[in-house]
Amino acid sequence: MSPVAQIPEAERSDSLRPIAVLKFEPDYLTAHYGLKFEPDERDTSVAALVVTESGHQYMLLRHHDSPAPGTEILASEFSHDHEGDLREILSALELGDDVVTWRLRDEG
Repeated sequence: MSPVAQIPEAERSDSLRPIAVLKFEPDYLTAHYGLKFEPDERDTSVAALVVTESGHQYMLLRHHDSPAPGTEILASEFSHDHEGDLREILSALELGDDVVTWRLRDEG
């Protein structure tokens, strides 16, 4: 298995929340990782659900009406280690911290 694999939205196992925003748009992620971003039912956003080798799921999401460029990273809302989640998905995508334009800070 590659470090990150796309899976169908129907296989999502957790409720997800935003933990970061990447400076890249979905078309960049499609070109570099072969991800297919699917529109939601109302066509207000596009998303790709991926899973890492550890089994953690992440959603890459772009709202069409977002005021800022980039793609959101969503992780399990039950996780208490947002920084660890972010490190994991960045590592799986072989990206550095410099591509993150916003991040959710861990509490405490």
